[in-house]
Amino acid sequence: MPAEIVVGVDDTSASLAALHWACRRAESLGSGIALTHVVDDEWTVSAARAAEAELLLVRLADEAARDFPGTLVRISQRIGNVSIELLRESEGASLLVVGTHKTGFVQGRVFGSRSMRLAAGASSPVAVIPEWVSGARSGVVVGLDDSIAGREAIRFASAEADRLGEDLVLLLATGGRHHHDDEHDARYLDLTTRALRQTGQVSTDLGVRIRTIARPPGVALVDAAADATLLVVGSSRRHIDGVTALGPVTHDVLFNIGTPTIVVHPNDPR
Repeated sequence: MPAEIVVGVDDTSASLAALHWACRRAESLGSGIALTHVVDDEWTVSAARAAEAELLLVRLADEAARDFPGTLVRISQRIGNVSIELLRESEGASLLVVGTHKTGFVQGRVFGSRSMRLAAGASSPVAVIPEWVSGARSGVVVGLDDSIAGREAIRFASAEADRLGEDLVLLLATGGRHHHDDEHDARYLDLTTRALRQTGQVSTDLGVRIRTIARPPGVALVDAAADATLLVVGSSRRHIDGVTALGPVTHDVLFNIGTPTIVVHPNDPR
C-alpha cells in the first residue's frame, strides 16, 4: 500500500474540503488516510479541550469511512505548535493536505499563513485545498520551467494528469512580453522539448498542451489554473534569517489560490 496521506483537520469548512479531496485521492491510489488534529498548547490544554479534539477526530473519521468505505482511516491527536506537529507528521507521508480560506490577489511578502509554513517546511509534497471549488474543471496545470524544482513539478504533474485522465497543460509565463525574439523562441522550444520528454508522451495516452501567457509567473499560473482540476507548483526552499521559506512565485500562487494546488520540492517523495 502507498504511504499514507496526512490531512491536517480542525472544525472549519476549509478543513472539511481538504478531507474530502484527500479521501478521493486516497481512494484512487489505494492508500490510507491519517487524520491529524493538533491541540495548540499556546494556552493551557485542559482535559476538556483534549476530549473535544478526540470527538472531532472520531466524527470526521466516521464521515470519511461512510463516504469512502474502501479507504483505511486512522486518527492522530497531537499537542503542541500546529505547524511544527504537522511538519513532523509529514515525515514518511506521501502527501500532507491542508485547507485554506485565503483568496483574492495578494503579491509580495505576507507573513502568518500556516499553509505557507507547511508548504515550505514539509518533508512531503503539500496539497493546499481552497475552501470553495466550484464549476466544471479539467486539466492539470504546471509551469514550464527548466529549474530543478520546475522539472520535478513537471514530473509530478504529468503523473497526476495520467492518473486523473486529464490533459497536462504546460504553462510558459513570458512576463509582459507579447512577442518573442529569436533567442526567446529558441529557449522556449528547448524547454518545451525537454518537458514533453519528461511526460513520457511517446509511450502513454497523456494529452499535452502548451499555453503561453504574457504575464508574471504567479499571476499567469493563477489565471491558467482558474478552471483546472489541479495546479502543481515546483518551489526550491529558501532560508531567510534562519527560516525556511517559499520562492516568490509559489508564495503568490498560494495567497491567490483558486484551485487545489500541490507544492513539490526537488527530491520530494511521491
